[in-house]
Amino acid sequence: MALVTSHQQPAALVVALDLLGLPNAEAVRSGLALSLFRSGSISVASAALVAGLPLPRFLEILSSLKIPVVEGGSAELQEDLANARPPGRRGDGSL
Repeated sequence: MALVTSHQQPAALVVALDLLGLPNAEAVRSGLALSLFRSGSISVASAALVAGLPLPRFLEILSSLKIPVVEGGSAELQEDLANARPPGRRGDGSL
């Protein structure tokens, strides 16, 4: 365990989960990753790292738990997709 300080104030407590003697440290890591992702504290890629899982497997878990990877509705998604297209391209494949 290590205490990280910033300007002589506690900023973080680092704990090696594997050394705590927990019966299932992997489940603790996954639960922590899910919680941090759902709260918006970390990205999905960072959450996969915390969980110790490949990103595709973590995405499968999110899907099975019906946890959305992106927020917003279909209108927002369509707008994001339109903004991601190269200039001059329409969504129908024509120029």
